[in-house]
Amino acid sequence: MGKSIWYYKQLLKFSESIRDDFLKNVPKFENQLKFNNINEQCYKKMYQEIKSPEQIKPTNEFYDEIDGLKELNNKAFKYFLKPRLFLVNINTYSYLDENLFSVDPPQSKFQIITFFKNIS
Repeated sequence: MGKSIWYYKQLLKFSESIRDDFLKNVPKFENQLKFNNINEQCYKKMYQEIKSPEQIKPTNEFYDEIDGLKELNNKAFKYFLKPRLFLVNINTYSYLDENLFSVDPPQSKFQIITFFKNIS
């Protein structure tokens, strides 16, 4: 086991009671703030084995190499990203409807620039 993995595991072990108390009322993803076998496999394949920037691959290219990664990644996407994407879409459409599309046609380039600054 590499030193960075060992140190990370020690950090998680040392901070476990503090972390659990702090997050006791917060829903957590199944392996959030944990470091199990799949995390170690991912770390080794996605970071330690890379020798040059050309070797960096998207996560989905590791699905055949790391057992359970595809399933975990799909669950993580649904848990972490979908609610945020839904909120961004609702907010974006509301803002578009109320501000950008309320004037026919949009009055100025400034109005469009302001819109994109507000949603970012």
